[in-house]
Order: sequence, then structure tokens, then C-alpha cells
Amino acid sequence: MKTILITLLAVFTCLLPGYSKPEPTPDQTSGTITGVIARKDGPKIVVESKDERLQLIPHWRGGMPKDGGGFDEKMVKKLKRFEKGDYVTVDWEFSEHYRILSIHKTAKPD
Repeated sequence: MKTILITLLAVFTCLLPGYSKPEPTPDQTSGTITGVIARKDGPKIVVESKDERLQLIPHWRGGMPKDGGGFDEKMVKKLKRFEKGDYVTVDWEFSEHYRILSIHKTAKPD
């Protein structure tokens, strides 16, 4: 039984590298990006500007999943209103991953 659990954990970790592996700490630990949502996968988004591309996720709240932990529910609900191709401004901070502090639609520049 223990071997099966370890194997499942290893497979899960390999299948979700964006969620499981911390990213290298950037020079800047907070900022804003304005660009297009290039990819959206549940609570994970990729925003591309003319200068950069960031993969962002909500903060984690509440400890381990078995203890009720998960992505910030308010942010997950808000992200459901956005689609691939939307032009957005995202305020972020770095805490193991790029975390979404706020997001709103922005007028695309001409």
C-alpha cells in the first residue's frame, strides 16, 4: 500500500510540474503585467506582454488539501470570468510561484 501511494505521488508530481515545483526566485518579487491571456488552464493563466510572459496562479489558502486547503476561492471564481485572448492587467507577487493579487480587463492599446 505504501509503495502504491509513493508511486501515485511521484506520477502526480510529474504530471503537474507548474504546480509542484517552485520557480527560481526572480530579481523583482512583485509587479504588474499588462498583456493578453495566452493560455488558461483552470486557475492557472499565462499572460504575454510585448516584453515578458508570466505563468500566474492564485495564492494557496488553508494548508494541505486534506485539511481543506486550495487555491484562493475568490480569485478562482474571478478567473472564471476571463478567457484566452482577453487583454488584462495583473498585479502579482512572487511566493514560490507568480501569484495573482488582482486582475482586471484592460483596453487594448491601438
